[in-house]
Amino acid sequence: MRLQAIVLAFAASISFAGCATFSLTGQEAVIQQDESSTEAIFRRGAEEFQTQFSDAGWLREEESQGRAKAMLSILSKGWAHIKGDDDQPQNHDSVALYLQRISALSGDDPTAQAIDIQRDISLAFLAMVELNALAEPVVEQAGTSPAQSIRTDVMVLERALISANKAHSLFTGAAERIAEQLDEASLALMTTQLQNNAREIGRLKVFADTLNTYRMDDNPIG
Repeated sequence: MRLQAIVLAFAASISFAGCATFSLTGQEAVIQQDESSTEAIFRRGAEEFQTQFSDAGWLREEESQGRAKAMLSILSKGWAHIKGDDDQPQNHDSVALYLQRISALSGDDPTAQAIDIQRDISLAFLAMVELNALAEPVVEQAGTSPAQSIRTDVMVLERALISANKAHSLFTGAAERIAEQLDEASLALMTTQLQNNAREIGRLKVFADTLNTYRMDDNPIG
C-alpha cells in the first residue's frame, strides 16, 4: 500500500472540523514564568513547543518567505522572469524547501535523507507527547477553572494543533516524494512513525475540543 494512502487514513481522523479557532491577544499570550500552577506549566510548555517547531523549520516560514520574494520579483520584473527562474525549488513549495535543507545535511542518498526525516518526525512526536502530558491535567480540572482561563487554554492548544498539523503535512509530503527510492524496511518505519504522530495530533485535538466544550458551557456566546 502506498504511504500516502496509509497516512491519509489517519489524517482524516484529525481534521479541524468541530474546533473553534481563536487569535491570542497580547494579554492572553503572556506566559507566566514564575507560576507553578498546572495552567502556567502547560502554557510555558506550549510556548516551548511552538519555539521548537518554528526553530526546526517545520512551520512553512520558508515557503511564506519564498512566495513573498516571488511576488516582489513579479512586481519588479514581470512574470517572464519568474517562469524562467530555476533557482528556487518547485514554486517555493514547503516540502521541496524542506528536502533541500535535508539534502544539504545528508546529500542525495534517499536512505540518508530518510534517516534525517525520521529524526525530525521522532522529535516532533516526543514534543507532542510532552505537550499532551502537560495538557491532560489542565483538561481534567477544567470543570472548576474560570471561563477566561479555559478560553486561553483552548487558544493555546489550537495554536499547537495547527503547528503539529503543519509539521505532519511537511513530513508526510517529504516521505511521499522519496518513497519510491526507499527500501521496504525504511518505508515501513517512516509510515509507522507518521501514524504514531497522527495519533498524538488526535489527542491534541480531543483535548482542545474538550476544553472548548467547557468554554461553551460557561460562556455560550464566546
